[in-house]
Amino acid sequence: MLTPLTTALLKDLSGQARPPDRLVHTRGSSFPSGHTSYAAATLVAFVLLYTELGPRRRLWWLLAVLGTAAMGWSRTYLHAHWLSDVVAGAAWGWALALVVFAVAQVVASSAR
Repeated sequence: MLTPLTTALLKDLSGQARPPDRLVHTRGSSFPSGHTSYAAATLVAFVLLYTELGPRRRLWWLLAVLGTAAMGWSRTYLHAHWLSDVVAGAAWGWALALVVFAVAQVVASSAR
C-alpha cells in the first residue's frame, strides 16, 4: 500500500515525459517506474518474511535482484520508461521495503 502511494506521489511531482514509440499503453509520468518499484518492494518483502537467516538466503537475495532487474529491463524494452526511471523505481522499492521492515522490527522489539 505504501509503495503505490509514494510512487504515485513521486510521479505527480516529477512530471517526466515517457520515451517515444511505446510498445504498450501507458498513463501518467515516467519517473519513477511503478512496475519496478512494486516488484522490488514485493521481492524484498518475500525474502525478509519467508526466508531464514543463513547462507541459503543469499540465493533468495540474488533472485530478488534478478527479478527486479528483469522487471526494469522489460519496462525499458517496451519503451515505457527511461533507464533512470527503472533504476529509481528499483532503489525506491528496495529502500521502502527495508525501512518498513526495520521499523516493524523496532516496534515489535519495543512491545516485548
